[in-house]
This record gives sequence, structure tokens and C-alpha cells, in this order.
Amino acid sequence: MIAILATVSSAQAGVEDAVVLVDGCSGVCVDEAGLVMTARHCDLPKTVTVRFKDRTVSATRIYVCPETEGPVIYGCEGNGYPFLPVAASPPQIGERL
Repeated sequence: MIAILATVSSAQAGVEDAVVLVDGCSGVCVDEAGLVMTARHCDLPKTVTVRFKDRTVSATRIYVCPETEGPVIYGCEGNGYPFLPVAASPPQIGERL
């Protein structure tokens, strides 16, 4: 199983702003351009509705990991989204996530 972690810094959004609902599954926005990551087991269609805290937008699937429990990436229309970037490396013990 692949674990996806996001690090928090004052330059990015808070978790509550970057976590989204993707047609009934949870996800997280990982880029201000609207890249949203969710899980492959959600088995979502090519085009979905993504609900942010302050808006609802359409998104199109742009990547599916070949692994059963891997991530799926959707691209939302527009830009300027609240986000949490994907960590470059696994967190250290005691590091804030």
C-alpha cells in the first residue's frame, strides 16, 4: 500500500482547506493549479466533481497509478486552489504532518 503524506508550512493552506470531497471519496489538493489526489480504490469516472471548502469545480482524471491501492490524480478547472504539497521524503519521527 502506498502512503501519501503532505507536510504543513505557513506558506501552504491548512489541512481543512486542502482536503476535498471527490464524488463521495476523500482527496487532497496538492498544487495551486488544482491537482487533486485520491485513492484508486474509489473507482471514480474520468470526470468528477471536486468540493473544496469554498467552491465546487469539475476535474478530469490525468493519472492512474497501476498499483491497486495507488493514487489517482485529477486536474481541476482554473487555478489558485488551497493546497498541501506532497512530501519529498518520508517524515521523521516527531515531525509535524
